[in-house]
Amino acid sequence: MALKEALCSVYWYKSDLRGFLNLCLSNAEILSRINWESYKRQIASDLIDLLVADQDKHLGDLTKLCFELCKINNFHHLQQLDDGNTKVDRARLAVKQLKQLVDPHQDREKEKDDISKRQQLAAEKLQLTPS
Repeated sequence: MALKEALCSVYWYKSDLRGFLNLCLSNAEILSRINWESYKRQIASDLIDLLVADQDKHLGDLTKLCFELCKINNFHHLQQLDDGNTKVDRARLAVKQLKQLVDPHQDREKEKDDISKRQQLAAEKLQLTPS
């Protein structure tokens, strides 16, 4: 839900949302399966549901969408719209909520990588040590 909300809040126009998705998805063909005549909220919901339905295949895309949205900190494009301040606040909050869910996962992945690197270095040291 946080991912859907962030997509809808950060991108006001469907064309901007589609451009972002084109950049993030490894196979942009997925976007052709979405009804772009629907409301933006329905588009985001359908896309995320489609990706989640086959997580093994689309986990990388879901992860990239989350991480790329979490990196957004400039919402000037929303400021220019009617009631821009409210739209900026909503987008900022949606990204913050998504980030609260993504950051712990990112921290765990970094910790796993660090452990793996330390183990590899220790193994290499053992091999270099004369018996």
